Amino acid sequence: MDIGPKLTNDNLVFGHDTGYTAEGVNLSSRFYKGPPHTNLVEEIDPSYAATNTTNFFNNGGATEEVDIPQVGKRNVQYVEYFNNRYAADGSVNSGTTCCPNLFHYHADGSPYIPVDSSSNYTYSIIYKHSHDYHSANFMYHYQKNSSNNTLTEGGVSSTSTTRRTHLGDGWYHAWGSITTQSTCTNVLLYSFLYNYGTVKHKYYVAAISFVKNTTGETYMKIPPHLMLEPLASVSNTASLIDLKRTKTLDVTNISRGEFAQPDYDGTDDYIQLGNDDWIRLGTNFTIEAVVKPEEDKWMYHFWKGYGSNNSLALGRHSSNDKWMFASMTGGSYVYLYTGTATLNEYCHLVYTYDGSNVRIYQNGVLQTTSAQTHDMLTSSSSAGIGGPNRYWNGKIPVTKIYDRVLTTGEVVSNFKAYKNRFNI
Repeated sequence: MDIGPKLTNDNLVFGHDTGYTAEGVNLSSRFYKGPPHTNLVEEIDPSYAATNTTNFFNNGGATEEVDIPQVGKRNVQYVEYFNNRYAADGSVNSGTTCCPNLFHYHADGSPYIPVDSSSNYTYSIIYKHSHDYHSANFMYHYQKNSSNNTLTEGGVSSTSTTRRTHLGDGWYHAWGSITTQSTCTNVLLYSFLYNYGTVKHKYYVAAISFVKNTTGETYMKIPPHLMLEPLASVSNTASLIDLKRTKTLDVTNISRGEFAQPDYDGTDDYIQLGNDDWIRLGTNFTIEAVVKPEEDKWMYHFWKGYGSNNSLALGRHSSNDKWMFASMTGGSYVYLYTGTATLNEYCHLVYTYDGSNVRIYQNGVLQTTSAQTHDMLTSSSSAGIGGPNRYWNGKIPVTKIYDRVLTTGEVVSNFKAYKNRFNI
């Protein structure tokens, strides 16, 4: 049985895979549902449902099913409009409005979305304009105080490639951030356009996301296919899903990078796996991981009962820049060092134990075989990815545990499946 392209799944006991590439592109939402967050937008509404065929709108709000590249099929709302504000001589036509207020994103039953003061929020949108018109006002906001007085307003969108990506077929994913003022209690969010003429245009909005930024980065960038429905949430225990879907992963102690994927800062980040019997694997097991070390120090990408008998620690040892396999029995550690643990490069690692020998593979190549005869991973002590001892600094997008020994052919096949994805 396979998961993904030629990835061995037989006897997989546990695993996680964020779905990210080396470039931070999320390939799949099967096992990663995005960072813990709540979309504070509750409703996405066309602001004008009435029709004025003379000066303003033609055909107000409507819904259409579309297949959005990189996102999939969605029922999206659109407004078909024109804005005949100016006559040929430049004068203003009577009864017109300066700028079509096309969509309004608000809380249920209220135009105001409650926010925290002096806080950073990321405002994202998936949209399409039939004539590729764009302006900063696709993502417009007002900050209000408790008396609903306007504190500030402005457009958030940008056509910069660092702030907007073309998904295909005229669809765009754009994002920006706002920092609320010290007396701000709520915001208003809009899309409106300074777009004039008698030609009919369609403006589609497929998704709006307004989330509090908890990453420490400028933006909490949610990949477009992971943008939540209005008022939907992702919890700490729903964010990252065990590949077997039998264990609960809690990402409370994980930092977030620019693309909102799990990151390890080398000080306190880890995924706690607990001390259940499922991880007492005895004398036949394989541990597989894709990692990227980003600091020259002694650190673990996998940890089980370190400091106690039958324990195991896998990681990078700074004194010789090698990958390390450390196991304890009878109160004494056995250390194996192999390969080259290069900083800031992804590496595919596989560790197998058959009750007699430990084998370590790096990027599909067997690096060392060492005779060992004690039971490992049989204690009931806790386990963790990236900690909670000698914390990892860098990335650990993949960790998998099998209750059997993978063959050399299976190791090579798995490496080939990951090789291009992580530019190894």
